[in-house]
Amino acid sequence: MLLNDQGALAENQNIIITNTDSLTLHEDQILPFDYWLDQKEPIKQNLKSISIWLNSDDDIDALANDLSSISLIALNFPKFGDGRAFTMAHLLQEKYGFKGEIRAIGHPIADQAQFLFRCGVDSIDIPEGQDPNIWVKEATRMSRFYQRSVENIAANSKY
Repeated sequence: MLLNDQGALAENQNIIITNTDSLTLHEDQILPFDYWLDQKEPIKQNLKSISIWLNSDDDIDALANDLSSISLIALNFPKFGDGRAFTMAHLLQEKYGFKGEIRAIGHPIADQAQFLFRCGVDSIDIPEGQDPNIWVKEATRMSRFYQRSVENIAANSKY
């Protein structure tokens, strides 16, 4: 189940690929970053819509020249204490001008939903077994903020 930045739920139509042995490419797949780096030309030739996922220690600078051909970047939250994907989402939008969808996957937690959206995440893949209604509540619980977000600094980016 996906939660978007407007607090709406939708079915997840994508498959996160972790094993690339004997992989046949399909539009609904989210491919690992390392596989993308090794196979980017064949992927570009075979897919109209390219989706990749990154771990927190992957180098987003390596994507800079290819962002226009990528429609979705999923950022993996491997555990609660690893917040590097927040920064990655912000950099993808503000520094690199990524126009596609940014999605949080892995193990984000519900009370971080609004913060994810304010950093540039467009959708969250709600972890299996969690109540989507709690995520909706957390994503919409605050209406006023004192801090800036990607929505209100885009025109004044300093990167």
